[in-house]
Amino acid sequence: RLVLVVALLCGVALCFLYNVMANLSGGYYGGIPVGLLAHEETAVTRDLRQYLTGELGMEVLEGEDLEQLNTELVERHIAAVVEVPAGFEAGLLDGAAVPLEVSFLDDYANAAFLQGYLRNYTASLATLAPAAGGDAGRLADLLGGLQDAMIPVETETTTGTTLADVTQQ
Repeated sequence: RLVLVVALLCGVALCFLYNVMANLSGGYYGGIPVGLLAHEETAVTRDLRQYLTGELGMEVLEGEDLEQLNTELVERHIAAVVEVPAGFEAGLLDGAAVPLEVSFLDDYANAAFLQGYLRNYTASLATLAPAAGGDAGRLADLLGGLQDAMIPVETETTTGTTLADVTQQ
């Protein structure tokens, strides 16, 4: 009986230490904090902001300059810096590939996650942009139409749910 109590106390202590170490080492709870530096305010940057926060559930810290966001990155307040260069939307409308600039330190898991999603996002923009015919207003309408057509997906925890419970629903 004593062994069981000691094991339980050790488990609680390990969980506590894990949480402390995660906080000290830059572990994130909730959405991944990301810095965003937009050198232009366009329909595409607004859509990117919504994509990061709404679709991916990230916490976006808007920055005034790259130095400020790099300081936040070095101090581990954010996991990455996403920079939207000036002329990004115009480049899309002209059919040019203008990449988003993304900076990381050594947070490889979040880097891979964010880079993959940003690559898919920019590929989607490159597919959508020709339909705008070079018109920024039309591109804004198309992006807005995509948001209106999004079907929300709800998730629920299945802890304690058995296969029989799922098949009966």
